[in-house]
Amino acid sequence: PNYFQPKNYAARRKSGYKGTEYAVAELVDNSIDAFATEVKIIFIEAKKEGNDFIEKIIISDNGIGMDQKTTTMCLAFGSDTDAGKKNEKGRIGKFGEGLSNASLSQCTKFQVYSWEKDKPTYYHPFDLEERMNAIDVSIPNIGEKDIPNLIKGVIEEINPSGTIVIWEDLDQLSYRRSSTNIQHLQELLGRIYRYKLNDSLKIIFQSWVRQRDGQIRKEGSNVIAKPMDPLFLMENTVISKDLAKEASKDLTESEYYKRFSISPTKSYPTSERLEDHCGKYKFVYNNVEYPYEIITSIAQLDIQKPGIKAGGTTAIGRKYRNKEAEGNIYFVRGDRELDCGKFSRNSDSFYTYSEPHRWWTIEIKFDALMD
Repeated sequence: PNYFQPKNYAARRKSGYKGTEYAVAELVDNSIDAFATEVKIIFIEAKKEGNDFIEKIIISDNGIGMDQKTTTMCLAFGSDTDAGKKNEKGRIGKFGEGLSNASLSQCTKFQVYSWEKDKPTYYHPFDLEERMNAIDVSIPNIGEKDIPNLIKGVIEEINPSGTIVIWEDLDQLSYRRSSTNIQHLQELLGRIYRYKLNDSLKIIFQSWVRQRDGQIRKEGSNVIAKPMDPLFLMENTVISKDLAKEASKDLTESEYYKRFSISPTKSYPTSERLEDHCGKYKFVYNNVEYPYEIITSIAQLDIQKPGIKAGGTTAIGRKYRNKEAEGNIYFVRGDRELDCGKFSRNSDSFYTYSEPHRWWTIEIKFDALMD
């Protein structure tokens, strides 16, 4: 197996990720394909010449881990480390290169530790500067190596099997501060993995700070990603906090929001299905049937007009407006959001961002076999 040719690395560093949160999502995809039910995304922040910077990002999971061969191949050109896995039907990743491309888009050094249950831990490091100056592009033999105590300390509990990816020399992050990155990750990962988070997946964010004495200290408590449903048909999503806050105020709309709010973490759906515009369908290609589903939702009347004419001007109405800014049409593949947007030939004139447009959402769902 080979790494990329040195001349290809500049292009690989500009591989099309919209931001850090999208690159991290690539690694979360890998974790899900490895049957992980928990993913930790950990930031270690430090100071350099008086300025805060992110020293490391650690992505850890409790998946099935990789053997020596797979750990070797996980950074190889065009590798397919999931080949032969039993979850092929529900697999999110498909084309290989995701780990290396995502990592290179954010940093110049990264390391992979992976272990199967009751098996050794294998270690695969990558240093861009070394690879740029290397003549031989073949991947060396990957050996065993214990997880460093620092990494064990921040992960807090090493799972019986799993994978840890460590990003360092982070020169292309979207945001300088851990808190800002975590905020954007919560929003994006909560949306694109909404069905998996509503099922069994748990995504945890942590922030650590390196002290002057070199020791690191955890800042705050764990942050757990909650589903963000653009259809607004799920219970207990991120809007629960906003509903509880607005319901507690002395406003005309507050009485209406009380009908949806249970607590800051629990709430009823604020939209409903438009059944005449929902359905399950199939199309046939090469004598194979491929099912897909279209779901259309509309905000409930008490959300559109909560005792006032312009419900879109309220805090809850602005949540719908923020959704519309991303798009009103969403594509979901294998319970993972693939894309969203306006998808209109003349979107600027079609999307006036007038209040009625924010209340509706369409979702098209299909499984990985439709690729």
